[in-house]
This record gives sequence, C-alpha cells and structure tokens, in this order.
Amino acid sequence: MVFVAEPLTSMPQVGIWHYVFSNPNNVSHDKPLMIDGITGDYLTYGQVKSSSLRFRAGLHKFGFKKGDALCLFSQNKVDYAVVMFGTVAAGGALTPANPAYTAKELHYQLEQTKSKIIIASAETLAVALEAAKLAGIPKSNVLLFGDSEIDGVRPYTKVLLADQEMEAVEYTYEEACNTVAYLCFSSGTTGRSKGVMTSHMNIASNLTQLAQHTKGTVDVATDRYLGVLPFYHIYGLTCMIHLAAFQGTALVVLPRFELASFLKAIETHRVTFCHIVPPIFILLAKDPSVTKYDLSSVRYFWSGAAPLSKELS
Repeated sequence: MVFVAEPLTSMPQVGIWHYVFSNPNNVSHDKPLMIDGITGDYLTYGQVKSSSLRFRAGLHKFGFKKGDALCLFSQNKVDYAVVMFGTVAAGGALTPANPAYTAKELHYQLEQTKSKIIIASAETLAVALEAAKLAGIPKSNVLLFGDSEIDGVRPYTKVLLADQEMEAVEYTYEEACNTVAYLCFSSGTTGRSKGVMTSHMNIASNLTQLAQHTKGTVDVATDRYLGVLPFYHIYGLTCMIHLAAFQGTALVVLPRFELASFLKAIETHRVTFCHIVPPIFILLAKDPSVTKYDLSSVRYFWSGAAPLSKELS
C-alpha cells in the first residue's frame, strides 16, 4: 500500500508543550487520553495537560532550572506523559533511560546528562538509588511513580505535583530550534551509548509530518493506539506519546511487551493502530495463541526500528 499525503504548508514556530497542547482537533478535556491497558485506569486529555503544568510548577519550587536534566527510569506508565511534558514545560531536558539498565549503565547516562532528578518505578528503584549514589545525586532527588513511599523514597506526586499550574516556558522559533528537549541514548552498537540531542523543533516538525501522514486515516474520536514499545526509545516517545497527545487520540499503555497482555489489551480496548517492531510481527505470525484473541479491531500495524523481511511484509 502506498501512502500519499499533501505537502506541508507550514511548520510550527513554538516549543513542544505549546505545540502539543494547541489541540488542533478540538478534543474534549474529558476524553480519556492515556489508558492503562491492564487496569483500565486512565488520565484524560485535560488531566495530562493540567498535571504537566502542575509538575512544571513543582519543578520550579524544587529548584529545577531551565536547561537542567531530569532522568526518567521506568517502564511505560500512563503518567509518563505528565513527567515528560512537565519537564519540557519547565525548560528542562528529559533523558529517559532503559529500565533494564544496571547501576553502572544508568550512572553513565546520569553523568553524561548531568541529571538533577531521577524518577523511577518500584521495579527500578534499587538500581536508581545505587546509580544516584555513584553520580552524587542526593536520595531526596530520587522519586517514584505510584502512590506509596518505598525505603524513604517519596512518590513524585507528593513532591513535584504542585496544587497550582505554572505557565510553560515559551520559545521563539530560533530558541525552539536550538533548545534540547530530549536526550535519548543510542543503543551503543558501535561503541559507548551516546545521548542524542533532540530539540523542540525536531519533535514539533516530526509531529507535523506524522499528523499530515495520518490525516484521513486516523479518526481521533474513535481510534486507539497501543503504547507497548518502550517510551524511553525515540520511536515510542514520538510516535506514541507525542502523536497521541497532539492529535488527542487515545493511547492504551502497557508497561512492556508480553505477548499475552499485548493480545488481551487489543481485544479488551478495541485497539485500532499498533506501532510495533519486526520481532513482534514474527511472534504474531508464528505463535498459535494469537488465534485465541479477537484482533478484528486492528486496522493498521506500523513497523519501525528495523526493516521487515519480504516474507513478513
């Protein structure tokens, strides 16, 4: 199938937060946006937007300054977007880390990015604390997803989610082109892993391309994306969280890929679009358990990160 889109007529002139929440499709603030694929809990469009500005305010009170970096060290979460958009709204750079990292690997990323704060999950906390100690980051600057305190480490919602919102930092076009928003790390196949400096305009321009590419294909009101690929990777970061928020398309979030939960989420939430990678295609083609689930809602599988073989495509 050949996809054809109209030429782009204009490019964004603002930073990520203002562009993402410009709401070009007039999405209701009550619409579920980030949906937990396992529990069914969700954050609405309005909650993600408001909470990101409350997070921005909390960072300001915490002493986080424009240009500082925050490390997000967790599996996919429904409020990953809150931390992500809140950090860029504060003028900071988000550096998402692979939750499978060892303390030594995470320490390297913390050191390279000069991260001031780490937000971890219960599963990654022990490694986060060890890496923070190596990097000289105080334990008080290590925070958690979730509602419970663990070993003296507090939930970020109790520390960085202020009662009031604070306006997002605004950028001129030139500033948006030259200000780093994300520091995702490469896989390190040709040497040490490297932080890729991704600007506000890099993301905003890519969003414009993606929105144009999917125009007439995605029905924002009814379609649902599946967020199963890791959000710490630029593929998941851009094509899932950013695109879903920009369009207002619901994103069903899974913490990681497991075939059974992947298939169950599609069936339960009537997912229509799946961003996946070739190894998942191979499983779908060969695993007999696939036939036990109703996947009839899916209209498109989008593959990236590596080429598909002729047999699969």
